[in-house]
Amino acid sequence: MIKKCFYFGYLCFLFSCKYYNSEKTDLNTLGHQIVISNQKFKSEKAKTLNDEAVDYGKNGFSKKSKELLSEALEIEPDNPTILNNLGLANRYLGNYNEAISLFKHSLKVSDSTYLIAGLNLSLEYSNIGEYKKGIDMSNYVIERSHNKHIIVGARIHKSFSLISLGLCEKAKTELKIIKSYLNEIDNLQVHIYDLEVRIKNCDN
Repeated sequence: MIKKCFYFGYLCFLFSCKYYNSEKTDLNTLGHQIVISNQKFKSEKAKTLNDEAVDYGKNGFSKKSKELLSEALEIEPDNPTILNNLGLANRYLGNYNEAISLFKHSLKVSDSTYLIAGLNLSLEYSNIGEYKKGIDMSNYVIERSHNKHIIVGARIHKSFSLISLGLCEKAKTELKIIKSYLNEIDNLQVHIYDLEVRIKNCDN
């Protein structure tokens, strides 16, 4: 039996100028910290607008965030960071199809290398009930990323979709892999506990 659930998950929005270096990070604040290290803004104005929007987004994206990001996108229409963040702003505002379109476009303009957009897309597919697409996108990210935090996020999202499809044993396998990162990522235990509860309910 397929169960449709709405997940908040492991969404990542990005500053333009902060790089993640630490060996250990807090999973709950990871979205505030990860940036693709070679990401560049052609325009200082676009960079400033993006960062202002993300500041608003710390407490939940608002219409103001969307306005700032839309303005930034007019300046740099093929910037994957702006596209990803605008996707998140639309997602928080309930514009799920628009969010998916923006995440896809972020991947496209980056020649499918901007895997944070793929991570967010994997969750969004789950949230609209497209679980198989969510699993496929999670696998795509897992196979291509070398960033353990992005990989863990993708495995969490994959687990959500597996549970929703009633594939409890496969979700358990993912959970075992996720647990192997427990000593490397702060607050991962919170997500592990959540998955354990969902898997238990999946078995019943």
